Amino acid sequence: MSKHWDGLIFGGTAFLPEPLHNSYIGIKDGYITYIGDEKPNVLYEWEYNAEGLAIFPGLIDTHVHFRTPGLEHKEDYFHGTQAAAAGGVTTILDMPNTRPPLEYPQQISEKIAKVTGSSYVDFGFHFLLTNRNLPFIKDSISSKSVASVKVFMAGHETAHHTVYDEEYLTSAAEILAEKGIMLTVHAEYQPLIQGSSIPIYENRAAAVAAVQMLIRIAKKTKCAIHVLHVSTIEELQLLFKAKNENIPITYEVIHPHLAFTHNDYMKLGELLKLRPPLREKKDVEYMWKSLIKGDIQYVSSDHAPHTIKEKKSDIPPAGMPGVQELLPMVYTELFQRTKDVTRTCSLIAKLLGENPSYLFRIANKGKIALGYHADLTFFDYNKKWKLSSEVLYSKCGWSPYENMYFRGLVVKTMLRGKTIYSDGQMVGDAMGHPVNFN
Repeated sequence: MSKHWDGLIFGGTAFLPEPLHNSYIGIKDGYITYIGDEKPNVLYEWEYNAEGLAIFPGLIDTHVHFRTPGLEHKEDYFHGTQAAAAGGVTTILDMPNTRPPLEYPQQISEKIAKVTGSSYVDFGFHFLLTNRNLPFIKDSISSKSVASVKVFMAGHETAHHTVYDEEYLTSAAEILAEKGIMLTVHAEYQPLIQGSSIPIYENRAAAVAAVQMLIRIAKKTKCAIHVLHVSTIEELQLLFKAKNENIPITYEVIHPHLAFTHNDYMKLGELLKLRPPLREKKDVEYMWKSLIKGDIQYVSSDHAPHTIKEKKSDIPPAGMPGVQELLPMVYTELFQRTKDVTRTCSLIAKLLGENPSYLFRIANKGKIALGYHADLTFFDYNKKWKLSSEVLYSKCGWSPYENMYFRGLVVKTMLRGKTIYSDGQMVGDAMGHPVNFN
């Protein structure tokens, strides 16, 4: 018994993402050091019995807005990462539309210094493409420093730097392709929105035109492009076709677009205001069918909180919180459609673990595997509960899912082998640090 480990987990079903029942998981120095059917003959400091629970790799939310710097009255890393941990999310990728936006290389280290010590989960950043900073991206941004370069093809209340000129975007894509950096895109074509008399939820043409342009750019430049919050059947059909043609373009859906329709917006009002907007029931069902089939491989929260006062103002901003609700919402709806716990949990492990880790080159995360970080989410898949504001950690203090019932509850979250959330309470200090990009 010469070895000494931090801890040992037993019981439960680990999703690697394929299920492994009643196995042992050993943890040493924050890494997974053992996975097996037999209890190892070693010393360890603690053990955890996960009987009756699903064990996921710590979830990865690649699309959050934690509003730091400049908009911390809406959200900050202290509260936002607690919400993430309570939702089983151990890694987040933060969007750049802050004040000031993350558009110059020196701001990366400045932001790391600012949020380190207040983040409960590990983090990385998307960098902003503007009409003025392409030379800096060419000279000073590397694939090791950022998750992607993000562009807004349409503006809204917290995104003022729009770029929708195809020639400029093509030039940017050529540079990013050479550097091995992905271009992530808010894909609505601004000229089809600005001045339009069509109600925003009916303006599907703006999203479709943007996706058509991005497919052209990806095909021409071979730059990897990732389309954010796809919300219509038309966009998805274009993207499925491009994927079949081996064009390097991927796409995500976000859980508000999976949960709500424009009819819900008409009932609940501006709390459900989004960009892109909520769509029709047919779009929602098409997205769920595509997820289960495997045609959609990425889901995120687009956690974009605003205060209640802002959402009820005369000109309410678009966006809503959602990082804490990501896992319970997606699990509940997937299980309702599959009626199969194992299949649903395996899908979760891929959609929220393995797939985003691979896409964004995040080192040592996204799988329960030897040598990976011991980021683990313990999930009671049979627990039924009602979401109330009392359990929320986001600084904004509200959720569009309040008073809704969910199936499946996070009971414990570990980051690099340390418990950061357990049975409704945060545990320990904020120990999140920057992720490494391969």
